[in-house]
Amino acid sequence: MSSTNTVVANDPTPTQTAAPRPRSRHKSNPAYAHRRQGLELITKSVAYSILSVFGVVTLVNSIGYSFSQRSKLQHLELEVHDTKIRTEQTTNNFNRSFDPQAQKSVMAENSYKVAPDRLQIFLVNPSPDKPLPNSHGQ
Repeated sequence: MSSTNTVVANDPTPTQTAAPRPRSRHKSNPAYAHRRQGLELITKSVAYSILSVFGVVTLVNSIGYSFSQRSKLQHLELEVHDTKIRTEQTTNNFNRSFDPQAQKSVMAENSYKVAPDRLQIFLVNPSPDKPLPNSHGQ
């Protein structure tokens, strides 16, 4: 009654389970190999051509972008130069305005007073119908 030691006659051995490999018919036909190589060559050529076209288009776009960026940079450099000149002028004017030695000349330029301790005299043309205040009716 020992069923574990019995051998079944229909059990396949490991050499019998491996299926025979089918031979490829295409490897033996040299015309198919040339066709396959030709298709592979055409596919590679088309792929590399497309990549080359994209590369050239990208290069042309980047050259155009470079020119536009250089133009913008020149414009900004010109603006910076103009701003530096205006800043120097404003700084010089500011320093001159608070310079104690230039106080009288700055006051004369910016107001009607010549000096802080002097009064400005305005001459007015008298009208013929009004008498002068110092004339005392003469």
